[in-house]
Amino acid sequence: MPFKLHVISDTNYHPNEPYEPYTIPTEADIVVLNGNISTAWLKRGFMYAYALAESHPDVQFVYNLGEEMYYFEISKYENELEDNILLRMKNDVNWPKNLHWKHSTDPNGMPIQLRNGYTVSVFTTYGFPKIHRYTGDWEDTYWFQNYPMSTLQVHKENINEFKEKPNDTSDVSHGLVPVWATQDWINKKHSDEAAMVKNWELSLKHCPILVTHLNPFNDTRFVNCTVSPYLFHLNNGTWITSNTRVKNINYLGGRLYSNPGRGESVRAECIEIT
Repeated sequence: MPFKLHVISDTNYHPNEPYEPYTIPTEADIVVLNGNISTAWLKRGFMYAYALAESHPDVQFVYNLGEEMYYFEISKYENELEDNILLRMKNDVNWPKNLHWKHSTDPNGMPIQLRNGYTVSVFTTYGFPKIHRYTGDWEDTYWFQNYPMSTLQVHKENINEFKEKPNDTSDVSHGLVPVWATQDWINKKHSDEAAMVKNWELSLKHCPILVTHLNPFNDTRFVNCTVSPYLFHLNNGTWITSNTRVKNINYLGGRLYSNPGRGESVRAECIEIT
């Protein structure tokens, strides 16, 4: 049964910038908000998703986190941000029933029934690639410069290990500092995601929609790196991504599609899935 899907990503609203009107194409049955909705403030992105879901109660909305999960975020432990979202989702009595989100460690897809009675299975994840090699210094890659994999508590006992310490500051305590991504960390993220995606693919009972924030086809964040995507075959499925425009090309058995940016033409576009 055909249905219409609309994608919103990479709008990058600034903290005090007004949103575009809360409108989507009238024919859209399901809307995917695929990361980078608001710059450096995750709460604004969820406020936007809330408003859209509440104003379109017969449409299903799926939220997938993008760089909001890493940009300016220094978590005390891995998955702290997502754990807090999950806690809010479970305890917020006003959470819209048509707004769907899942933790990145959840290996299951989300069965979502559309207003025409058709059910789809949506799997959301970040989309880390496998990095085989890179040119230049690792510290010059987008990954090292933007993705904290953990944090360290800095005390006077270990302060000399951190070259970021300003020369004229005390040696008492400097709080949490980020430990930036390594190639091995990125590749471990990729293998963990790939295993979950493969398991979801092999157990499908409904029309598959895979959502990854990183674009496996031509993501600008992959510059100077040789990468490969998941090793699977999304047979007749749909793969939603972000960052660079992709118009319904065949990729690993599925149809790859993205719709990044703002403006009337972007907000009016739908893809028909049959």
